[in-house]
Amino acid sequence: MSRAGEEAGAIGRSLVGAWSLLECAEILQDGSKRLPLGESARGQVVYTADGRMSAQLVRADRAPFASDDFRGAPVDVAAEAFQQYFGYFGSYKVDAGAGTVTHFIEGAWFPNLEN
Repeated sequence: MSRAGEEAGAIGRSLVGAWSLLECAEILQDGSKRLPLGESARGQVVYTADGRMSAQLVRADRAPFASDDFRGAPVDVAAEAFQQYFGYFGSYKVDAGAGTVTHFIEGAWFPNLEN
């Protein structure tokens, strides 16, 4: 195995587990910061040893639906809930040389993210 492969493997092993969100922020071209899920967003990314991952992010102060059956929610309520959640799953690859972790999205709340 190459040195880069060994480093990627070591970094990948150090990622395995569940990681809690500290902040969900978008840095805009002008350098300003936008918090699309609010200041108290909650979330978790899970990495497994076999190269699988899942990410779930949510606005902390969401209002509950009137019913426990989400399929019966009014369109405006469902649309608001959609805007306050971000989630996907798939696989990941570590590139130690570049210092990156790339997610390959297989399923997502927003279908356009799927590979």
